[in-house]
Amino acid sequence: MRDVFAVATYLSISVVFFIVGLVPDVAAVRDASTGWRRRIYGLLGLGWEGSDGQWRHYRRGYGLLAALATPLVLSVHSVVSWDFAMALLPGWHSTLFAPFFVDGAIFSGFAMVIILVVPMRYFFHLHAYIGQRHLDALAKLLLATGLVLTYFYACDAFTAWYSGIVGFRP
Repeated sequence: MRDVFAVATYLSISVVFFIVGLVPDVAAVRDASTGWRRRIYGLLGLGWEGSDGQWRHYRRGYGLLAALATPLVLSVHSVVSWDFAMALLPGWHSTLFAPFFVDGAIFSGFAMVIILVVPMRYFFHLHAYIGQRHLDALAKLLLATGLVLTYFYACDAFTAWYSGIVGFRP
């Protein structure tokens, strides 16, 4: 039952984080629209005008939402990993499962961002906004999380070999 609550909370916070992040962009589209589209974007823009006070509150609120989401990500992936670690299958009772799952989630998240950003950059001509330094930074983060993931795989294989389970017998 805790998995249902953990995943539902994770999904809820992710959707709110996504929608709140779109408010200034929807307001910009509203300003460029006319007719019924302007009304719809006006409702979705939540009265955003882009004043200094609104930006200050927006950054603070978005930062607090990110601060709430970060431990939630860590806890959800840790709880899910402990479900697997409690199994009676040989080799599945590793204490590295929680950091392994968290790092795997971060790794796959960076990979998904790269997979989405590179074609968007090309097709929508976003080279001025998404520069080579952004792609380099994403690649370095992907490399770092990939190396940590490789370390966890190596630890798992060594533990299985050293304990003599899961077919790693010398």
